[in-house]
Amino acid sequence: SGASMLSKDGARFPLPAYPVAKAVDPTGAGDSFAGGMLGFLARNGLTDDGSIRRAMLFGTVLSSFVVEDFSLDAFKKLDQEALWRRYHDFVRFITV
Repeated sequence: SGASMLSKDGARFPLPAYPVAKAVDPTGAGDSFAGGMLGFLARNGLTDDGSIRRAMLFGTVLSSFVVEDFSLDAFKKLDQEALWRRYHDFVRFITV
């Protein structure tokens, strides 16, 4: 699946799901996406189109971790370095 944004000026931003090797449990992926996206926006205090796009990227990456394990077990092992590494890898993946 994935997500997409349509801005007020008609610009579109389609975003694919992060490709994981093996999805173990998809439960919570949508909640993780929403929490990651809204948390990113709240932390940065910006709601312009560019910030929303970056927040969507962050939410997508965060949800990619949750599907790789059962329930929230993946989050128990997650650290900021791994999160940002995957974020930057995903940015490279979608811009190539």
